Amino acid sequence: MKTYSSILDDQQIQILKGCIGKNIQIINSPGAELKYGSNYISSYDNFSILLNSDSFLIIKNFWLETEEYNDYWKLTFETSDTPEGLNYNVEDRCFVGPFFSFNLPRALVINRIEVHVKSEQIGEEQIQFDYGVIFYLEDEISLAFFPMESIADGIEMNLEKDQIKQAIRNCSIRLEIS
Repeated sequence: MKTYSSILDDQQIQILKGCIGKNIQIINSPGAELKYGSNYISSYDNFSILLNSDSFLIIKNFWLETEEYNDYWKLTFETSDTPEGLNYNVEDRCFVGPFFSFNLPRALVINRIEVHVKSEQIGEEQIQFDYGVIFYLEDEISLAFFPMESIADGIEMNLEKDQIKQAIRNCSIRLEIS
């Protein structure tokens, strides 16, 4: 049996640990859309979350494929002084040009983060990958990121608890950060 794995590395886990206790309010993307009839916000590129108004958490997704053409994904996390794929004036802290922006009702503290892993056996292939990352914010707000399975490197964001539960129904918690 051939095994494929795509999980967050130690550096990315440290980045997520560094998010605990930070405030978020604004999530940006070079291009995103709200799917009709859904609460999923989809980006074909990435999401950049402004942390404490001084740095960005960049979230991306990469499509991978096994030898037998089974799909799986790799979520990645990095930090930067600027959002990725957007014109941003660091001195003035403002965006220039077109972009997508999603604003939470106010700045909210990240209290906990869960990483959910999906394991699948398809024929002679065993696949394991980090499928979803959920940020638990104050005021009982959850912010989740998942691969967009219909678009190779797309990523989806959701705040609806029932839809998040549905998305991770075939996953298990691999890591809890608080």
